[in-house]
Amino acid sequence: KMNAIFASVLILIIMIAVSISASGETAFASKTDELLQNLSHNDSKARAQAAWALGKSGDVKAIDPLIAALEDNDSNVREWAAIALAKIGQPALDPLQAALKSKNDSVRWQAAAILGMMNDTNATEALCSALESSNSTVLYWAAAALGEIRDNRSRDSLSSALAEGNDTVRDKLGWAIASLPGKETVDLLIGLLQDENCSRRTG
Repeated sequence: KMNAIFASVLILIIMIAVSISASGETAFASKTDELLQNLSHNDSKARAQAAWALGKSGDVKAIDPLIAALEDNDSNVREWAAIALAKIGQPALDPLQAALKSKNDSVRWQAAAILGMMNDTNATEALCSALESSNSTVLYWAAAALGEIRDNRSRDSLSSALAEGNDTVRDKLGWAIASLPGKETVDLLIGLLQDENCSRRTG
């Protein structure tokens, strides 16, 4: 009889726990939906706060809307959206790499900057492709990201891009190359000092 009572109490506890869990999940989903709606709020401060809160939530549903927010007309919203994507981390990696191919150069350089913050070698190839951009800001942030990631696979792409962009871009490209580990990097830097192309020597 005691066993039957214990079993009944246990079942009741489990049912209550499941109910509370389901209620929590519903509330969480409702909160996320509310924040996603606020990303389109008329007030830029509300949009910025929503972006930050979505980053803290880690909800993958927020990734695409946050990438869209990188085109917001308010710089604070764009910055908080970028920070939020970096905070979400690995789940945002593939969407951000896709954003590197956006027709909007602003989205492209912001995606590169975020990938640098994430510091994931899986982004190396996409960032190397971004070095082929004709936009100096995209070039700068792609180089900055690769300098943070420090993946030797980027060495040739960084070296090839040295003849592109302005002095600021070339300085960042040179910094990124110097950040790479290994004797091959030292040999490359020595070779660049003797390059016939003055732009590559500048880098």
